[in-house]
Amino acid sequence: MCVSMREATVRCGPEIILERIALDIPFGSRAVIVGPNGCGKTTLLSTIAGTITLENGVKEIKANSVGWLRQEATAGSTKSVLEEAVAEMEAQIAGVELEAATARLEKATPEELEKATLDFEEATSKYEGLGGYEIEENAAKVLLGLGFAREEFSRPCSQLSGGWQMKVALARALLREPELLLLDEPTNHMDAATKKWLANHLTKGLPPRTTLVLVTHDRSLLENVDLTSVIEINEKRAMRYSCKGISDWEEKRKNRAAYLALEIVKLEKSVTESKAYAAKWGAKASFATMAQSRMKDAEKKMKEIAELKAETRGLPADFKDPIDPDKQDGMLPLAASVKVVLKLPAAPLILQPPLNGRLIHLESADIAYPDHPPVITGLNFTAGINTRTVLLGPNGCGKTTMLRSMAGTLDLYAGKRFVGESNMGKAQVELFTQDLAQDLPAEMTPVEYLMKVATSEHVARAALGALGLRSGAHLSPIGALSGGEKGRVALALFTLRPADVLLLDEPTNHLDGPAVKALAEGLRNVKGAAVIISTHDQSFIDALEITHKVTVTKGVGGKPGSALFSSADGNQAAVPKSSTDQANSAAPAAEKKAPPADDAATKRRKALAAAW
Repeated sequence: MCVSMREATVRCGPEIILERIALDIPFGSRAVIVGPNGCGKTTLLSTIAGTITLENGVKEIKANSVGWLRQEATAGSTKSVLEEAVAEMEAQIAGVELEAATARLEKATPEELEKATLDFEEATSKYEGLGGYEIEENAAKVLLGLGFAREEFSRPCSQLSGGWQMKVALARALLREPELLLLDEPTNHMDAATKKWLANHLTKGLPPRTTLVLVTHDRSLLENVDLTSVIEINEKRAMRYSCKGISDWEEKRKNRAAYLALEIVKLEKSVTESKAYAAKWGAKASFATMAQSRMKDAEKKMKEIAELKAETRGLPADFKDPIDPDKQDGMLPLAASVKVVLKLPAAPLILQPPLNGRLIHLESADIAYPDHPPVITGLNFTAGINTRTVLLGPNGCGKTTMLRSMAGTLDLYAGKRFVGESNMGKAQVELFTQDLAQDLPAEMTPVEYLMKVATSEHVARAALGALGLRSGAHLSPIGALSGGEKGRVALALFTLRPADVLLLDEPTNHLDGPAVKALAEGLRNVKGAAVIISTHDQSFIDALEITHKVTVTKGVGGKPGSALFSSADGNQAAVPKSSTDQANSAAPAAEKKAPPADDAATKRRKALAAAW
């Protein structure tokens, strides 16, 4: 076995996260750890990696080398993309040894020459055997597969966003080709083409002896990986299923739920019979011993029933129904430990929106990174009340830059940006960045973080609880939380801060299925706001019920890309040209006539007020 654990218990602070885990993962397995946010998936991966120690139990890792991709991006490296990617390759390390052997040979005295020559020959043989002369070629295949262009290989990692730094870290882990490969949420920030490449590499590109242990909520990845094991964490326990893919796991999971339900019924019937016997015959001396024995047996079986019921939590309750592929929502069938609700406050301008109905507008906009040429040119875009727009396009095409330009945190290279305004004030714009969850202050607790906008600790705790964050995490340092839990803390802030324009960049990163569904429902139901989202999560897009989309095409050959704004059905959306006074805001109240009581604007405001 590559990984073995017996009676393993893991505690983080005062809380037991995993309890009495029994787990075997054979060499060459392709295993995934699944479960709701905060259940202990990353904790189990960290325990296998050796960064978290067991409180009780035994762990044995027989792999000679371990590669580990953590949830956090690799920040602070001054190396180039290529240098960082190859840093842990055995061939690269052998190359360093060969350079040292070469230097010793060049400086060797006559007395040292024989040994220096042998060392050089040995180092050369090792370097060649490990494929040293193909290092850059092999690295290029992985980096290109992960979406990097060749001209970016020499770019310093310090200049990359968190998402691209994660890809460098993933490339480094893959190129190392360890005996045990641990990947924690590797598809965050990935577009569909990159996910497809990664799934193919994990299926066909890993050495046969490599044991893969993967943590992900991404069903689309798992459907394309030849899984041999699924490890489901629930109620602090881990259940390993041997399977042939994610669909086979679903079927075995339902079978297990049916088996447990049958066993519970059998035990409950036995308990009822034993209690009835004791009640009937316990008072008679000749039957007293037998009655006591039956009661002890009933008590023992009641404990077994409690344990079996604990195992059924999170398993499908509809185990009698066949799995219908047409009814699947693209998410893993995992139950949340608590109900997850995301309710966003109504937009501040809902009672009196801008006269032209527009909350954010870009006209002939050229979008660029600071001190770089445009990545997108000629964008005409507008978002009004109760609209939901998704930005679609491959990694690196400029979607994040577009959102930051809409938010006003980046200046447009050219063109105009207008933010809606009415007599109630200017539209409030809020941006959820793709790295926000990971950039939260690690030393603060979730409650402390929310107190910047919450009116009381009770309000802060209520917001966190509604999003399913376990109460034990409310006062724990944010740095100790899982990626999914950090995501919930970041989203909780948005439930307490009203906005007219909500800009969200990859908001489903790290979130489990119930949280993704709650987020989609909350964004569908927010009143009076314009919601604009960049995401590669198709199940989230489907649940969001978008009204519009922006399809972004990546530029090639140094030329900028383009962006087409359309309705959800693909028809090009009308974006009328605007003069400043038409698109920017309504004129000050003292300088315009009051509209007639029955004009269109007044009717629209009354309808919105009634809906609210």
